[in-house]
Amino acid sequence: MHHKYSNPLWSKASYQTGTYSVRHMKLGDMNSVRKWRNDQIAVLRQTHRLTVLHQIIYYFFHIKKERNRHLPKQILFSVEKEGNLIAYGGLVHIEWRTLSAEFSFLHSGGEESSNYRESLRIFIDILRSELCPLLNISTLTTETYLTRSHHISLLEENGFVRHRNEFLLTNSKSTFHIMEIF
Repeated sequence: MHHKYSNPLWSKASYQTGTYSVRHMKLGDMNSVRKWRNDQIAVLRQTHRLTVLHQIIYYFFHIKKERNRHLPKQILFSVEKEGNLIAYGGLVHIEWRTLSAEFSFLHSGGEESSNYRESLRIFIDILRSELCPLLNISTLTTETYLTRSHHISLLEENGFVRHRNEFLLTNSKSTFHIMEIF
C-alpha cells in the first residue's frame, strides 16, 4: 500500500522489540504526555504547565503538520510495553543540512521507574538501528540537566559520550550536551 506521505518513515506503522512497540504518536496519547510533562517539569526545558488545549493545538500544528513535510523538523513517537503507553520521545531539532538531530525521551514514571533503563535502551536501539539509518541521520545529540546523574549514566551506558561541557543558564539549571556519532 502506498502511503500518502513522501518520507519513508511514515510507511511503517510501528517498530517492535519483545514486548515493546514504538509507534507514531496519536492524538489520544497527548493527554498522558501532558500529565507526564507537568509531573516532571523540573527535568524539562518546559517553563509552564500544559493544558489539554495546549496539547491538542500542539498535536495538530506541530506533530501532525510535520508528517506532511518531506524533511520534518521533529518526529515524535509513543512507546508501549505490552500495549500500554509508558513513554514518548523522538528526534527533535532535526538539521537536515548536517544530518543531525536531538534525541528526546520522557517516561511516564520518571527515571526512577522500574523499567526506565530497559525502555530507554530499547528506544535508543530502535532509533539507532531503524530510524536514523532510514532518515540518514548520522549524529544524535541530547541535552540534560547535570542533576540527572542516573539519566546521564544510562545515556553513557547506551553509547552516548560527553562531547563538550557547555554550561548554560536554563531555568536556573545547568545543561550539557552528550553526543554520539555513528
